Amino acid sequence: MIKYKYPLNKLDNYFLNYNEITKDTEYTLFDIDAKELITTNRIDLVVKYYYIECREKNNNFEFAKELYIKHIEAFSDGTFSEQGNSNKNSIEKYLQVFNSLIDDFKINGYKEDISIIPIGKNYALLDGSHRTACAAYFNQKIKVIQFNHLFVDYGFNFFRKRLLDDIYLDFIAKEYAIIKDDLDFTYSKKDGFIADYNCRVRYIGRKIRYIYRVFINYIKYIIGKPI
Repeated sequence: MIKYKYPLNKLDNYFLNYNEITKDTEYTLFDIDAKELITTNRIDLVVKYYYIECREKNNNFEFAKELYIKHIEAFSDGTFSEQGNSNKNSIEKYLQVFNSLIDDFKINGYKEDISIIPIGKNYALLDGSHRTACAAYFNQKIKVIQFNHLFVDYGFNFFRKRLLDDIYLDFIAKEYAIIKDDLDFTYSKKDGFIADYNCRVRYIGRKIRYIYRVFINYIKYIIGKPI
């Protein structure tokens, strides 16, 4: 087994091997607000962020848990197992580990001496989604290592192809808009629209505009600041 030096020794060995990262691989190391890593190519972070919020506030937790389970099912292609981690082989293990992580972050915060978060091009999160979601919810900075030659896209299209129901995708879209202030993003879906979006936004004291255009049975939502 290869012995890596800092900062590579703070990354998961499976991640390093899978991406063929060596001591000669170029990278950049810096601190960042974890919430900046919640992007449209990692919408799973929205689900995890919402789970933490509902658990901490003891509000709507059953739906948050349902949403979390459904997105893990889609992400893992129905296996409820994590590549490179044989200990995560059931949804019960996922929930147990996540709940413990939330409790630890609440007390101790992000621990740079234990792990560094790898990101790729355009701040695409490459590993450590649960830790990143915890840091984002508790408004913490994290140490990231950026590999600009790597990129992932676990956005709306990825989860749609993995058969995550539109009711969940709609909810993720509006939660994304709530978490990320001052934004414009496009969410495309087949038929229908987000029925209760205005009510939710008015409730939190924000205004919203959304424009929908139909192109071959698709409606595009462009959500952002009022014009």
